[in-house]
Parts: sequence; structure tokens; C-alpha cells
Amino acid sequence: MNPKQILICFIIFATLFVSGCWDRRELNEIGLVVGVGIDSAEKNNILLSTEVVLPSNIKTTGHTGGGGSKGKPYTTFSATAETTFYAVRKILDFTSRKLFYGYNSIIIISEEASKKYNMDELLDFFVRDPEFRERNWVLITPHSAFDILNTDHPLEMLPSKAIADEIKANTYKSKTISNDLLHVYQTLQTRGQDIALPVVKKDKNNRPYITGSAAFKSGKFAGYFNEIESRGVLWVLGRVKSGVVVIPWQDDESKSKISVEIIKASSTIEPFISNGKIGINVTVNQTGNIASMFSKPDLQKPDIIKNVETLEEKVIKREIEASLIAAKRFHSDVFGFGNHIHYKFPELWKSIEGKWRDEIFTELPVNVKVNCRINQVGLLLR
Repeated sequence: MNPKQILICFIIFATLFVSGCWDRRELNEIGLVVGVGIDSAEKNNILLSTEVVLPSNIKTTGHTGGGGSKGKPYTTFSATAETTFYAVRKILDFTSRKLFYGYNSIIIISEEASKKYNMDELLDFFVRDPEFRERNWVLITPHSAFDILNTDHPLEMLPSKAIADEIKANTYKSKTISNDLLHVYQTLQTRGQDIALPVVKKDKNNRPYITGSAAFKSGKFAGYFNEIESRGVLWVLGRVKSGVVVIPWQDDESKSKISVEIIKASSTIEPFISNGKIGINVTVNQTGNIASMFSKPDLQKPDIIKNVETLEEKVIKREIEASLIAAKRFHSDVFGFGNHIHYKFPELWKSIEGKWRDEIFTELPVNVKVNCRINQVGLLLR
């Protein structure tokens, strides 16, 4: 046989081992889930809710937000059970199709459920099941998760998509601590570090919005950070991507303000031992551009730029200090200081791990140093 004939025979033989689409799922045979909510229920049960797309209603939608003439482009199915997986199966009692979670984007957990159950328990199924993507956003709400899945958004047809997009857009403010499913679960398994999650609420018009963050202690809800405290945590973690720092130019009560756009930020966390006591040094480096001014300082003068940098350093330091006070009040080490101590001083960590959150972290001395640099001032010099 010549080489060409050998190649043809090989191709024919290889096709015998090529699998087909044996596990394909037709769209008209499944229900697409885009959001999941978990609430606490009676008798140590949970209430699992799913937001399922109604394709026929999306096709007839006449405008961007809300539903069309046939109603909302989604519906919500719920079931109560002892475990998350059992609730997922019980939902099938109310649907005509098997639900598919591959397009799910958010997992909302009510404050009540996060106080009652450990996050490990609530998220275990979502991490184990291969159908769920690891990039699902995990959120906390003071309302019921079911209610959040049934909110209305003026720009989006699906509440879950609106909430997921709002979390992404929040990158430009850095006012909430966003974490996906993979990062949440990894943090829960990390020694000396607690998780913080974004908070979703609804306004009087039943519209969802993201504000602040929820702090956890050993996997259970501990309290809320406001937006300033949330950004303080992000400064320490080196996770501030963008945002605006408003600087009072003359004094805090003056109308003279300067807005600095955050261009780049980073941080270092360094544990130390002094006089037999553990402490933490935090250094934050930030580069920004002047975006607008309700004042007219002469930006051509180097000392004026230096003054702006100094004032911005004070503002950022206050945000970090506010977050430290709140975290210590919650006994929640969302900064991961304990984890840094664990790696640098492993023997010391063994002796303090059991009393870290309730005794040592709450009294931990933290030295904060902030370095700011103004990179550009725009097209105007005053």
C-alpha cells in the first residue's frame, strides 16, 4: 500500500473511536437558569429559588427593560428541602423541562440563611456540580433571595443579568468586595482569612442595586461594610482597579474639592514581631489622574501637586482605618492578616490560631502607609 492509501485507512479506522453528540440537549427540552437564590425555611430546611428564562416572551419584548405583551421574560421556581441538591430535584415537580444551570451567573443568599448555615454548607453543591461555572457571582441580601430574583430593572429584561452586570460595572467604583464562587470557596478553606461578599438590595421601585459588602466570621454572616469601608478593604488587598477619590482642597467643609481618578493601585502586607507582640505593616501605592476640580490651584507648581498627593494619601488612609475598625468589630479577618502570619511565622500561628479572631485580631496593631502619585492633570493646568 502506498502512503496515501495508508492515510485513508487510518482516517477511516480513527472515525470508529470518535464520539458523537451523545449528551446533546435541545433548547426546547430544557429550561435555562440564570439566577439562583437561597433562603432559610422552617424546620432547618432551605428554600431554593431559580430564575428561568422564557424564550417566547423575550422574542416578543418590545423594549429593553421589562417584559413584552406576553408578560415577563422569566419565571421563578422554588422548592423547600433539607439540602440544596434535594431542593434542585424537587423543583422538577413544578417544571415541564429539566433545568440547565450552565448559564447561571449569580447565587444570592439571604442574610438569614447566611447566619443559620455556614457558607461551606450552602455552596457545597454548587462547587461539586460540574454544570455550575466557577465564575458565578455570590451575593448577600438583607431581603429574601426570592424577592431579589423578582425585581425589575429599567435596562435589562432579566434581573439576574442586571445584577451580574452591576457587579462588573462596580469595578469602576471599587465600592463593593466582589467574589466569584471559586474565590469564595478557596477563601473559606484558607487559614486565617475570612470572606466578604457584595450586597444586593432593592429600592422602593423594586429595582435591584449593589451597595457595600457583607463580612463573614468563620463562614457565617458577621455584619455589613458600607461603601467606604468596602473600598478600605480593597485598598489593603490590592484589589482597587478604578474609582474616584474626592479630596477636600481647603478643609472638609469647603466646597473646594478635587476628584482624582484611580489609575493603578497595589499593596503589600508584612507581619512583624516587636517586643514579643505580632503586628502588621500595610503599604498602599496608588497612581491617579486629576479628573475635575471645584477649585483653581495652579497645577504648574510642583508643591501644589505634592500637596494634592498628600491630601489624597490622608483620604485613602482614613478609608483603610475605617475598614479596620469595622472588621475588628465584626471579628472578621477579611484582610487575610492571619494567613500572612501563618506563612511567615508558622510556629507562632499554631499557638494563636484558636484565639485569632476573638482575641488577637481585635487588638492587632496595624501600621498603614499610603503613597500617592499624580500622573496627569488633563488639558487644564488650573
